[in-house]
Amino acid sequence: MQDFALDFDNFAATKPQSPCVTEGERTFTWAEVKAISDNLFAELSDNGVAVGDVVVWIGAAGADRLFAHLASQRSGFVFAAPVIAMGPDFIEQFLDTAAPKAIIVQSGWEEHV
Repeated sequence: MQDFALDFDNFAATKPQSPCVTEGERTFTWAEVKAISDNLFAELSDNGVAVGDVVVWIGAAGADRLFAHLASQRSGFVFAAPVIAMGPDFIEQFLDTAAPKAIIVQSGWEEHV
């Protein structure tokens, strides 16, 4: 975990304007990805999420999910993303078992929680 965070931060510092992630027609630079994941980390930390706590993502795969995953991994949070297609009973059981400290719900996915 620490090696990944250090490698990510070092690369973002040395190549801040290089492309990192492309989704559709939008390309995010390393600096943008770092800033987004830093902001998400700060928000989670401000709400009491600490190293080792579980953070669950409810939403589509894509750049937003990647940002949440990066924020979690770089900060020592445990990131989990259940398979929404498994249905509401699975999601409920997953959340009960995972006991997340925080649940990040992508806009438009609220009915899955």
